[in-house]
Amino acid sequence: MRLALISDIHGNLPALQGCLEEISRRCCDEVICLGDVFGYFPDGAECLNRLQASNVACLMGNHEAMLLGGLPLSDAKDEVYQLQRQREMLSAGQLLELRSWLPYMFRIIDGVRILLVHGSPWQPLTEYVYPDSDLSRMDNLPFDAIFMAHTHRPFVKDRHGSLLCNVGSCGLPRDFGESSFAIFDTGTRQIEIVRLEQDLEALRERYPGVHPSVYAVLARNNSSKKSI
Repeated sequence: MRLALISDIHGNLPALQGCLEEISRRCCDEVICLGDVFGYFPDGAECLNRLQASNVACLMGNHEAMLLGGLPLSDAKDEVYQLQRQREMLSAGQLLELRSWLPYMFRIIDGVRILLVHGSPWQPLTEYVYPDSDLSRMDNLPFDAIFMAHTHRPFVKDRHGSLLCNVGSCGLPRDFGESSFAIFDTGTRQIEIVRLEQDLEALRERYPGVHPSVYAVLARNNSSKKSI
């Protein structure tokens, strides 16, 4: 099976559309979103609609938890996240859908034991696992592959035959300004990180009310690329 893992869309509809089109082009069998459909950009509701229309299973991220009141959200943070404004745009059915999401999922596909989580295996909503984090504590977990998100920085590591992957961010990459997602071939146990360019000027035109700090992150260019 070719499994596509996306995450951290953050209301960026053009980025989601680009990733879904590329996933379709690469003939993936299933798509799973690891959370944070909402926040930062205002098209969270439409992103949710697109994911549902594409039969994408979704995990809860910390931004959904803040939107639903499960995690604290200060006024200062929401000036950037704009979650309360997005909550007001959601129907009762959409809110019910979000409340049904879990922040983790366990699957066995082709005999491969896979953990999918937004944050980390220990703190599924809030812990960050970066490319340079200490990964030794994951060595004895009962999984063949662990897929994470939350940091907006993708990586793939092989530790003693166990695969660790952060899929990065579809909507707001923080290493440089290209969307990312992962494709996992469960037959060959190979993981590919796919990067797609974003049109920053088109985003500014479409979303003029987004906080300037968001565009400052996306303005990081390819000259700042790091090994992933």
